[in-house]
Amino acid sequence: MDSRKRTLALAVAVVTLLVSAVPTQAQKKTKDFLYSKKLYGALSLGASLWFFTEAHASRKDANEAYEQYRTATSSQNAGDLYNQSKSNDTRAAIMLCLGLGTLAYSVHLFLSDGDEELPPPEKKDNLVEMKGIGLTVNGDLKARGVRLNLKKAF
Repeated sequence: MDSRKRTLALAVAVVTLLVSAVPTQAQKKTKDFLYSKKLYGALSLGASLWFFTEAHASRKDANEAYEQYRTATSSQNAGDLYNQSKSNDTRAAIMLCLGLGTLAYSVHLFLSDGDEELPPPEKKDNLVEMKGIGLTVNGDLKARGVRLNLKKAF
């Protein structure tokens, strides 16, 4: 399978996962879907599977290039095949490490205790705050401009 087909298969898998998970979250109405640990665990599990398949394909390509290198007749062709084999081996090792990392992260998310949801991001009141004076930046659609507000905290 070439790179485009693998990327298309990954995109179809992610879309299928998201579409299948949305109705279950819509029925609950209690928790936010985008902060679910199970969603990110499933996404990282899918990413790890993709990394593992890429590592396997790269290793297979490296072995084929090495076999062609061993039977090469010209030195130029042998050099090119050796470099191709070496780069595919390196790519396989990188993909394997990425797959192991994302697999460990997905296991952590699935088995972690505590809240089912990830904590929401912190919202800052001011863009910059120094010595009790805060600066906020707001967009003004009617005037098509930007408004800077200074706030002083006592």
